[in-house]
Amino acid sequence: MEDDIRVVGQAESLSQTLAAVKRFPADILLFEAMMAANPPEAVTDLLRQNQTLKLVVILTEPNEELTLELFRRGAHGIISREVEPEMVVECFRKVSAGEPWLDRRETQWVLQAYRTQGTRTPTSRSKVQLTPKESLIVSCVTQE
Repeated sequence: MEDDIRVVGQAESLSQTLAAVKRFPADILLFEAMMAANPPEAVTDLLRQNQTLKLVVILTEPNEELTLELFRRGAHGIISREVEPEMVVECFRKVSAGEPWLDRRETQWVLQAYRTQGTRTPTSRSKVQLTPKESLIVSCVTQE
């Protein structure tokens, strides 16, 4: 129990989470990535519902690719499911103050991705990765 943190809603599915974002005004949303088949797409949808919302994503097993994609889509913090409750409170306070929240390993992934992006030659092209939804749209557009 913290004096400066108040829970205003809870959800057990992605659809309930989307409804809660519309219904309850909140500064931060703690989102369990396992609720969504495609967590990055869910982050996009949630932030589309409320553009001022700060989103912290819980991951069971953080990995580099997912971490980078979640931040690219607008997540403000990523925490592991095994994190101590005190760290969740610290995470909320940092994110509320406008700071990102990552552990050391995740910070290294983000920094390395940034450094790598800066050293690409102008002629090199990065591989475009589409979400399943984007792939479906492309296939529909290209059908005769």
